[in-house]
Amino acid sequence: MIKDEFKTMEKHVRELETLRHYPRVKQERDSLAMEVARLKEKITALESEVSTKNGLSAQLSKRAAEINELAGKLAEAGRELTSLKDFKVKLSGGTELALDEIRAQFLNAEEDEIEKKVKERLRALKKDLQRRMPGLVHKRLIRLLESPSWPPEIARVIDTTARQIADDILGTRDQWPDWFKNYYLDEVNALVNHRLSAEFETRVQVEAEKQLELMKAGE
Repeated sequence: MIKDEFKTMEKHVRELETLRHYPRVKQERDSLAMEVARLKEKITALESEVSTKNGLSAQLSKRAAEINELAGKLAEAGRELTSLKDFKVKLSGGTELALDEIRAQFLNAEEDEIEKKVKERLRALKKDLQRRMPGLVHKRLIRLLESPSWPPEIARVIDTTARQIADDILGTRDQWPDWFKNYYLDEVNALVNHRLSAEFETRVQVEAEKQLELMKAGE
C-alpha cells in the first residue's frame, strides 16, 4: 500500500516537473518548427534552381550540337570551294582554264566590249555634230540677231548673213567665241546624256563622259 502511494507521488512529481519546464520545451518546439519550415523553403528553392540549371544545360547541349553541325557544313563548303577553284573547264580549242581564269577573261572581254561601245558612241556623236553644226550655228545666230520690228527684207539679209557667219565659224574652230564654245559644249553634253543600251548603259556613260572631258580639254 505504501509502495503504491510512493509510486503515485513519484508520478505526480514527474508531471509537476514536466509542467514546470513546459514553457521552455514549447519554445524549443516552436523554434524547431520554424527552422524546419525555413529548411523546407530552402530545399524548394534549391530544387527550382537545380531544375533551371538542368534546363539551361539541355539548351547549351542543343546549341553545341547545332554549332558542331554548322561547323561541319562550313568545313564541307570549304572543301567544295577548294575543289571548284581547282576545277578546270576544257574549251573548244582544247585549252583548259580554271574558274578564276575564266572570270578574268570574261571581265576583260566585258571591258573590251564597253570600250568598243564607247568608241562607237563617240564616233556617232562626232558624225552627228558635224552634220548638225551648220544648222546649230545658223539657229543660234538667228536667235541673237532677229528682231520682231525688222521688215522681211532685213530678216532675209540677216538669214543670209547668219549662214555666211556660220560657215566662217565652222571653218575657224580655233577662233570660236566663248559664247559659242559654251553652246557647242551644251549640245555635246545633251547628246552624250542620251540613254544607252540597258546592258552597258551605266559603265559606257561613265567612260564616254571621261572621253568627252578629254575632248573638252583639247578644245
